[in-house]
Amino acid sequence: MSNIAPELKVCLKCGVAYPLDDYRIEMRRGKPYRRPDCRTCRAETSKQYYEANKEKIMQTGRVWAKQNREHVAAKIRQRRRAKTQEKKAARAVVPHPDNIVLISALRRSLKQWSPEKDRAAAHNTRAKNLGIKGRITFFDIQAKLLEQDFFCYLCGAMLEDNYHVDHVLALARGGANDPGNIAIACSLCNWSKNDRDLKEYKDFEKQTLKKPTPKTAFH
Repeated sequence: MSNIAPELKVCLKCGVAYPLDDYRIEMRRGKPYRRPDCRTCRAETSKQYYEANKEKIMQTGRVWAKQNREHVAAKIRQRRRAKTQEKKAARAVVPHPDNIVLISALRRSLKQWSPEKDRAAAHNTRAKNLGIKGRITFFDIQAKLLEQDFFCYLCGAMLEDNYHVDHVLALARGGANDPGNIAIACSLCNWSKNDRDLKEYKDFEKQTLKKPTPKTAFH
């Protein structure tokens, strides 16, 4: 740690010696210039000037704002985004360690007793992480099952309890997370399809996929 005392300068207004860092540096004629008054005196002078010329300063500001609408709007949006981020950070509460076990148990219970809700929640979380808007619900999955008569939309096999909710156009390829882009598939077809579209999947199936013909005929 250095023992050298900071260089001091006496303020011309209050007569008190302050370190050089307490004096504002301005540019004059292209060269840096250190003001002769300290920051405290400078702030008091600025306050007095503002009180004496408040209406003039406000009128000048209004005129400038009208002439620079886009700049003002950008600043407002920036401040709003900053406030939104602060609010989100304040709401982001980290679970207490004693509650982590309880939260995990609740999630396992949801998966066991309501798999459709668990499937919908998993897809919504993944879409949110990818920045994709849209949402599917338990009722959307049930409606799609009834629409397909509980048959896989790819191979026509009767669906079992471990069926998959597939995005026809994968989320990774810009597909939407809404009821119009989901279909119910058996696990084997969904794993084979991966993120392919329907045409790519059919071509892939013809070339390499060797899946047994389902016992239940496609309706």
